[in-house]
Amino acid sequence: MLEFCLGVLEEVKTAESVSAMLEVGGAEVELPASDLARAVRIADGLNLLLSFKGAPAVSPTVESLVRDFLHRLLNTELTEAQRASVVCALRGVGDEESVDRIAALPPFKGSWAGVEQTSTKRILQRLRQRSKPD
Repeated sequence: MLEFCLGVLEEVKTAESVSAMLEVGGAEVELPASDLARAVRIADGLNLLLSFKGAPAVSPTVESLVRDFLHRLLNTELTEAQRASVVCALRGVGDEESVDRIAALPPFKGSWAGVEQTSTKRILQRLRQRSKPD
C-alpha cells in the first residue's frame, strides 16, 4: 500500500501531502536503516513534492522534519544512485548543515556527476530568497 499512497500524495501537491508522506513513512522516517528501499522511495516522493516549481509551502516544523529524515538517510549505507536521490531531495528543504553534509560526501560519478554542485546551488539560492526582506 505504501507505493499507492506515495503515488497519490506525489500528485496532490499540497503541504498536507508532505505531512501525510511523513506519516505514511512511519518507522522508515525515524529509522531509515530499518528499510532502506522504502526510505529512499519516501525521499524520492518528497523530492517530487518539494524540489520543483510549484512546490507547496510547508511550515518550518515540517521542513525540519523532512530535512532531519533526509540527513538520517544520508548517514546510512546507500548506493550512489540512492545518495543522489537524497541529495536531490534536499534541494527543497536543505539548510547550511545540508550543504556541509553534501560537501562531505564522496564525489558523484557517471550520470550523477555534478549533482552535489547543482543541489548545493539550489539550496543556497532558496536560503538567500528566504532571507530577503519582503
